[in-house]
Amino acid sequence: ESVRVTSPGGQMAVDFAVKAVGAEQGCLVYSVSYKGKPVILDSRLGLTLKDAPPLAAGFEVTGVMRANRAEEWRPPYGEREVVPDRYSEAVVDLREKGGAGRRLQLTFRAYDEGAAFCYTIPKQPGLEKVTIAAEDTRFALPDGTFCWVSTSAQGTYARLAPAEIKKPAERPLTLELPGGLFAAIGEARLVDYARMRLAPAKDAPNTLVPSLGGEVTANLPLVTPWRVIFAAE
Repeated sequence: ESVRVTSPGGQMAVDFAVKAVGAEQGCLVYSVSYKGKPVILDSRLGLTLKDAPPLAAGFEVTGVMRANRAEEWRPPYGEREVVPDRYSEAVVDLREKGGAGRRLQLTFRAYDEGAAFCYTIPKQPGLEKVTIAAEDTRFALPDGTFCWVSTSAQGTYARLAPAEIKKPAERPLTLELPGGLFAAIGEARLVDYARMRLAPAKDAPNTLVPSLGGEVTANLPLVTPWRVIFAAE
């Protein structure tokens, strides 16, 4: 139950697997690499729901649908007249093995410049509306990574280790990784969803977690914003 998505030029790769983490079975785990160098180490995925068990463990893969895109689009303004839109994609269908047998979908994309993923909660029997209380997405960073942190719009930046971040950092958050690699964590398609900032995980070193601006209540299907990781040397 593992899936790899590689960008068209082979520079970026996203790996996803359903596996045991500690005593928990069927956990959702992903990682990101750029030219073979780790950008995001094995990190958990999941959603905490209000008044319902979290969507984070006990899953199995029920299907994978792959696609490739090689097109372009023209922005109404900006430095480029034409922007290439080239990526490889895998849509992973998941189902809980026990309980209510709830379904979840994860979409992963690999561009040569970065990677992106999002959650989809399909409409399903007994589950037509949800409230997301928190997002359990994690970004585990290689040892020695520094973050260029601003905690307010148009604020000053500070070069901090992940554990030194005291207030949630604005996004995009630039990362200075060991070996001369740089990356950034951001979000896209932020529509009818709480904005994300990033804070250090309390139970894991060198790991960042989303700090949402509030709860999100929506009828299903619900598609979350993209979580985006750029990388460059």
